[in-house]
Amino acid sequence: MKTHKDCQIEKAISTDKTRKVLQNVYLKGHALWATDGRCMVRLPIEREEHDVDGFVTAEALKAARKVKSPSGEVSLSLNGVQALSNGQQFPRPTSEQVGQWPNCELVYYLAVEQKTNFKISFDLELLNKVADAMGAEAVCLEFEDSDKPIRVKPSFKKGSSIAAPNAIGIVTPMRTE
Repeated sequence: MKTHKDCQIEKAISTDKTRKVLQNVYLKGHALWATDGRCMVRLPIEREEHDVDGFVTAEALKAARKVKSPSGEVSLSLNGVQALSNGQQFPRPTSEQVGQWPNCELVYYLAVEQKTNFKISFDLELLNKVADAMGAEAVCLEFEDSDKPIRVKPSFKKGSSIAAPNAIGIVTPMRTE
């Protein structure tokens, strides 16, 4: 399996120790899947003929990213074990050990088939800067249309409070053309 070194799909997995199945990435077909139960990422990859569908650990992905590659790709052989191009190997979790992978494809395809009213690109660094400036761990984005500035308001995150509930931030849409 090959993917770009900048893609860190393991950042979307769960850190909840009671949800072992979601603490791994999953190879299925020509994509890696990751979810923590609230967010999900499907990352297309270049699959090699010997790769077998199944779990991929964050540890193996991080180690593979450290192996120097002239092309800038991360390469990981995924069959009975997770093998790096430098010979290092990691055990591969099984469904018997961690549980059955959820049906992420159903959620993905339902979301992909939804009608898109408009698209907006914005700089995540700016959004994070605005959230930090308001003391917010979560934000609500308000849109008028794709060309207008985006209002950013502090929002409740379970188990936290809002430092400045009346604060308002603005992020401008990014020009992509």
